[in-house]
Amino acid sequence: MAVSAAVSVGSFSVVLAQSFAAVAASSLVPATFLTLVRAAKGVTTGGGSALASTETTSSINDMLGSDKLSKALNEAAKAVTDIDLLVPKTAKITADFEFEATDAVSASASVGGLVKVVSVSAGFSALYTSTSKNKIHLEVDFVSVNYVIDP
Repeated sequence: MAVSAAVSVGSFSVVLAQSFAAVAASSLVPATFLTLVRAAKGVTTGGGSALASTETTSSINDMLGSDKLSKALNEAAKAVTDIDLLVPKTAKITADFEFEATDAVSASASVGGLVKVVSVSAGFSALYTSTSKNKIHLEVDFVSVNYVIDP
C-alpha cells in the first residue's frame, strides 16, 4: 500500500512541478528574446555602456551557438526600434489529488481425518486495490506588451 501511495504522490508532484516550470518559462522566453535583441542592437537596459560590435557578435554567437542566426538577429535589430511580445499577465494553477486504498486479508484452515486417510487443507487470500485521481488545471492569461529596444 505504501509503494502505490508513494508512486501516486510522486507522479502528481512531477506533473505539478512541470506546471510551475511552464509558467516560469512563459515569462523567461520573452525576456531572453528581448535581451538577445537588445544585445544584438548593442544597447543596455541599465546605466552601463553598450557592448562593442565585435564583442556583441561574439557573445551572441556563444549564446546561440550559430553565427548565421546571430547575424540575422543583428540585421533585424538594426531596423527594429520596438517590439511587441506576449507576456503572462496572470497565471493560475489548480490541483486536485485523491488516493484511495483498501486491503483485505482472509485465511482459513481445516483438518479432517478418516481411517488411514488424512486430509489437510489451508487457504489464504489477500485483496489489495488502490486508485488515485490527479487533476491539474493550468490557466495563463497573456497580454501583448510593447518594449522599446533603443535606450
